[in-house]
Parts: sequence; C-alpha cells; structure tokens
Amino acid sequence: MNANPIPASDFIANVKYGFKHFLTFRGRSTRPQFWWYFLALCIIDTVFKTIGNLCAGTIDIDLKELDTTTDILQTLWSQLPLGLIIITIAQLVIGIILSISLLAATVRRLHDAGHSASLAYINMILYIIMYAGFFAMLLSLYKILPVIASYPQQGQESSAIAFFAGCCAGLALIGAAALILSIIVLVFLLKPSEPRDNRYGPFVN
Repeated sequence: MNANPIPASDFIANVKYGFKHFLTFRGRSTRPQFWWYFLALCIIDTVFKTIGNLCAGTIDIDLKELDTTTDILQTLWSQLPLGLIIITIAQLVIGIILSISLLAATVRRLHDAGHSASLAYINMILYIIMYAGFFAMLLSLYKILPVIASYPQQGQESSAIAFFAGCCAGLALIGAAALILSIIVLVFLLKPSEPRDNRYGPFVN
C-alpha cells in the first residue's frame, strides 16, 4: 500500500486516499495523507453537529412547569422533533464509523513513523471506558441523588457520597491517563516518515 506518492499539497487526492483505505489498519500513511484526511473528517463531523444543533433549536419547552427529572425526560422525549432524532442517531452511527476510520488512519501514520500502534489502541480503549462511565453516571444521577438524600443516618449518606465521589475520581484518573497518552500519540503523528522500508510497508518519498 502507498506505493505511489501523492503530492503533499493535493487535498483532494490525499482525502480520496484516506477514504479508499477507510478501514485499513495495515500499511503506512504519510503526514499529508493523515492530516488532510483528519481535516476532512472534522468538516464532516462539524456539518452533522451543526444540523443537529439547528434541529435542537426548534425545541420549545418550559422546564419550570415540570416537577421531577422523570417528567422532564418524558416531556423532552415526547416533543423531540423527528429531524433531531434522525440526526442524533445518524451522528452516533457516523461518529462511531468515523472514529474507527480515524483510528485506522492513526495506526497507518504511526506505522509510517516507525512506531507500533499499541499506544493508539490503548488510548482508544481508555476513552471508551471514560465516556461510557461518564454517560452511565449521568443516566443514573437522577436516581442516585434522591436515594442519598433519603438516607436517615449521616454515616450512610456520607458513604454514598464518598462512593459516588470515588467513581468520579476514577473516571478523572482514566481521563488524565488518556490525555497524556493522546499527547504522546500526537507527537508520534507529527514525526516525519521513516526514510526507509520498514516492517509495515515500503517508504514513499
């Protein structure tokens, strides 16, 4: 793969190369191939988020008239515009696909710089754990807080709060580790191509 050189300034050709190898985790990708493709993915993501925000702007609900979190969630769901639901689902699906594709491009770029892709895989796993834990906590928060408030004994309340705070601290540590690893991966992504054939593929000048 990557046997034919592509001009570094040719945005279209480099983006086409990225989409041609959309889910290819083998071989090498030069810096222009990676960064032009990364820019294209950012543009696609921004377009879908903008459309989603425009649809979200059509929601008109007075939350002050609602008493409980359950009422708020049920009202929001019942009055969500169909376009927003479709866009949200599309954003989720496309976001997952683009994230996997970006991971593939990252792997090829690390290969091109002469590095193993292990750090990229570990980094992705850390972010998945962090976001999954964060959203799980958000979804359960409206049930946890009333339970904490209903504890008759101060010791029980403190224990519940301490447990919740411990979960937050754990996610924060995972996030910090993911951020540090992201910086390391970014440094590797910025490195020039290894100027020779390596175990991942031939060098293209």
